[in-house]
Amino acid sequence: MTILLRIEMILLAFFFIGMVLRAIKRKKLLLNYSLIWLLVSFIIVVVAVFPGIFAMLTHLIGMEALSNFVFLIGIVVLMLFIFSLSIAVSNQTQRIKQIVQKVSIENYLNRQKEKSDNQA
Repeated sequence: MTILLRIEMILLAFFFIGMVLRAIKRKKLLLNYSLIWLLVSFIIVVVAVFPGIFAMLTHLIGMEALSNFVFLIGIVVLMLFIFSLSIAVSNQTQRIKQIVQKVSIENYLNRQKEKSDNQA
């Protein structure tokens, strides 16, 4: 890994950290999701500072090409992130369903009360 590539990776990671912190400050990104992105940025910095880590891990797990290991890590990280988003969407769907049911019941009870008040 050339020194220029390492510097570019570090600059990209710090730029990304700045974007994440700015999104947190503007309340556009929740803290739990920001931690994932900050962790990814930290890993990029570690790999840029210690480039031999990926090469060592590649040989340790028996892969021949470093690029295959990088793609594997990327795919696994994306799958974990998509899974966590799926859980969040499922929770939000359930919460929306509960809120709609609660509002519907309250509206029904209000209409019943109005009918009984009009008849009396």
